[in-house]
Amino acid sequence: MGLDNSKSKKVNIILSSYNGEKYIHEQIESLLEQDYDNLEIHIRDDGSSDQTRDILKEYQENNKEKIFVYFGDNVGYKKSFQWLIQNCGNADYFAFCDQDDHWYPGKISRAVACLEKKEMDVPGVYLCDFFWCDAKMNREYKSEAYKKKHSLEKYVTFGDRNAFGFTEVFNKRAADAVKDKKCFTQCSHDEIVYMYCLCNGYTIWDDQVEADYRRHGGNASSLELVGGNKWSHFLWRVKTFLLNSKREEMYTRMRAFYDSFQDEMDSYTRNVYRLYLGNKGNVKKMFYPVRYRDSFMDEIAIRILFLLGRV
Repeated sequence: MGLDNSKSKKVNIILSSYNGEKYIHEQIESLLEQDYDNLEIHIRDDGSSDQTRDILKEYQENNKEKIFVYFGDNVGYKKSFQWLIQNCGNADYFAFCDQDDHWYPGKISRAVACLEKKEMDVPGVYLCDFFWCDAKMNREYKSEAYKKKHSLEKYVTFGDRNAFGFTEVFNKRAADAVKDKKCFTQCSHDEIVYMYCLCNGYTIWDDQVEADYRRHGGNASSLELVGGNKWSHFLWRVKTFLLNSKREEMYTRMRAFYDSFQDEMDSYTRNVYRLYLGNKGNVKKMFYPVRYRDSFMDEIAIRILFLLGRV
């Protein structure tokens, strides 16, 4: 029986914690229960004021060869995750992790197996499927993000909001490319990695569920509406685009990403960013021969919004 070379590849799990005493036990236990042995868990606490630091110290003391904890001032999760990518040490693969979810035992091994089928010198990211859960981890429904259309045009027009950090495992090529970029001041860690791989490499959307995603008051955001029911999503779109346009606020992140990586983009990708981040070309955007949204009604709506200059 041949040796499974994928098991020899090292994985660094990186987690930024902040006042996570309520749920972080469950998350770390699920990391320790991974069936993939060659991994390290790197946790940077972003200035917690509750018992999180004491919890982390205990885990580090009991798992000295696997868990590495760093304590810092509160700089926000974006800079905290960037610090982790820069300082967690070398690995073949890296995995983002939140402090309040639950991973299935095969999450890392599944990701590595999928990524190992691709070229290591090409930036790539793997994204697992997951269950949306309430605060008590009661499963509500599967994400099934793999069924969605994933394109640059869809993402830049704020249509593809399915790349959640806790689902992402990415290779060293992607980590090295993004870790020192200034766009971390505007963009989130998971967005940067996903967008970079979408523009310059490959993305793997898996249909296998490998995590439970806890939603509660401490982590709720507008993304919950995108992942929520159709009615809440509709109300969010009306408020965001028609009643109080958030175009500039949303596209600030896209401009920051473009400024950081435009020299690495091919001509098609640069032209897409220039078209959709500009204030002109509304008619061209309306009739552009790409599919923007998954449903027909959303497709009609976004093209009308282009004509009105609302996105």
